[in-house]
Amino acid sequence: MMLSELKTDREVFEYVKDHLLKQNQQSSYGSGSGCAYRGGQGMSCAVGCLIDDDHYDEELEDNDVFDGRVIDALLESVGNWLVEVDDCLSDKRILMLCLLQKIHDCTQPYTWEYDLNDLESKIFDENSDSVSDDVHLYDFYPSGKKIALKTEIQEAKDILVRLSPNV
Repeated sequence: MMLSELKTDREVFEYVKDHLLKQNQQSSYGSGSGCAYRGGQGMSCAVGCLIDDDHYDEELEDNDVFDGRVIDALLESVGNWLVEVDDCLSDKRILMLCLLQKIHDCTQPYTWEYDLNDLESKIFDENSDSVSDDVHLYDFYPSGKKIALKTEIQEAKDILVRLSPNV
């Protein structure tokens, strides 16, 4: 599927998921010292694979997905999906991209299939093509090298409290 054909959140998620699983390697700078939208040997990250070559610029590197230049490149590349962004900090589509980017940047490729399936189950309601309206950035925290829902972390803390008699 071409970028211009992506229209739903789930189509974009599946496009990125397929890209990462086929690539099976982090996109990084030449020295391998940091993740990059576009890396060596034609590699691209979870967000970089959604930016058309015509709209990519090296100035995008070192900026997160919330940066206006990155948003503009995405709007130009996947405009049928990302029609407009009023507030990128609360836009659930940008949140989805941020979480996909965290999987690319913070986990090892051998865990990606599990991590992507886990994320998909957390942000999509069953039989829905849209990210759930109940998903918010503050619901997710890094848990070691994983991304966890705030409620999952609270459940783990509750279990620890029950198991620790002096807490």
